[in-house]
Amino acid sequence: MPYLINIKKIKKADLWERRFLQNFQKSLKNYEFGGLGEFLYEDNEGKADKVQGSNLWKKTLTDKSYYVFREEIDLISKSKKELCKDISRFFSKKDVLTFVELGGTLESTEQKTLPVINCIKKDFSLHGYVNIDYSNQHVEKTIKFVEAKLNLPTKGIVGNFVNDKIEFRDNSLIFLFGLTLGNLYEDSSKLSYKNTLAFLNKIYAMSKSGKSKCGFVLSVDSTQDIKKLEKAYNVKSLTDHSQNVFYLAKRNGVRINPSLFKTRAKWNKNLNCVQYIAEAQEDQKVTINKKVYEIKKGDNIHIDESRKIPKLDFLNILKKSKWDVINHYEVEDSDLTLYFLGS
Repeated sequence: MPYLINIKKIKKADLWERRFLQNFQKSLKNYEFGGLGEFLYEDNEGKADKVQGSNLWKKTLTDKSYYVFREEIDLISKSKKELCKDISRFFSKKDVLTFVELGGTLESTEQKTLPVINCIKKDFSLHGYVNIDYSNQHVEKTIKFVEAKLNLPTKGIVGNFVNDKIEFRDNSLIFLFGLTLGNLYEDSSKLSYKNTLAFLNKIYAMSKSGKSKCGFVLSVDSTQDIKKLEKAYNVKSLTDHSQNVFYLAKRNGVRINPSLFKTRAKWNKNLNCVQYIAEAQEDQKVTINKKVYEIKKGDNIHIDESRKIPKLDFLNILKKSKWDVINHYEVEDSDLTLYFLGS
C-alpha cells in the first residue's frame, strides 16, 4: 500500500509495557491521575492468564443497561444518509480518499465505521483504509476484518494518536467513534477541556501538513442524567473490565493481588465525568521493579474516567478550535451528537 500516513514515534511492544507500568505507578501515587483507560482492552495470552479486557468489553456491549454503544449505533444509522450527503458535497468527485480510523474496537468498526464507508465509497476513488491504535491486538484484528469486507488496500499502525506526531498526506476522512473524545486524559483536579481542544487542533494541524483536505467525523456524549450514567457504567462486566487492569499489571511483572480491590463507577458532578475507582478491601504491598507501595484498606485508585461534555461546552470548544463545523446530527431521546468537521 502507498505511504499514506507518517507517524514519528512508533510504539514497540517493550515501549507499550514501559508506558503501562509508568502509568500504573502514577495511579498508585496520585489519586487524581486516572490514566489507565487505554490499557483496558487487552486479550488474555493463555489459560492461566486472567486478563479478559476484550471479552469483558464484548459482554458489556450486549448489556441493555449500557446505553452508550446502542445509542451511538442508532445515531449513526439514523444520521447516515444526511452525513453521507454532506461528505460527498465536502470533497470533490476528483478527490482520492483515504479512510483513517483513530482507535476503536473491531465491533465499533463493523457497526459504526463500515456502514458510513459503504454509503460513500461509490462516490470517490479510494486510496485505502488505515487504522491507528495503541493496541497491536486491536490493529491486527481490525485490519484483517476490513480487508475481508472491503476491496481496499489497508494499513495498520500501532501508535498513540493522541501523543504521537501524525501527518495525513492524502485527502482523508477521519473517524473517531466510541465517544473517545470524552476519554482523553484531562487534569482530574479541575474542570478543564484543555487537552480536548489541543487534540482537535493537533489533528487539524496534521491534516494540513501535506496540504490535504480532511473531513473529521466524531461522536460526543453529553449525558448528565446521574441515574442513567451510574446504571450504565456499573454494569458488572464493565466494572470488571476496569478492575481487569490489576491482572494486566500482574501479567507484566507487578506483584499484586487483584482480588483485593473492588471497583465502582461514580459520577463526579464537578468534573462532568464518570470515574472508575478501585477501593482496597485489605492492606497489601504492591511491588513494581523492586519499588514497594503500601496500599491500605480503604485506599482508592482512580483507574479511568469518561467525561460527558455538555453540548454548550463542546460548541465553545469547537468555536475555539481551527475546524469548520460542516454539520451536526442528533436524534430524539439521546444526548449523543455526531459532528462532521472540515479542514
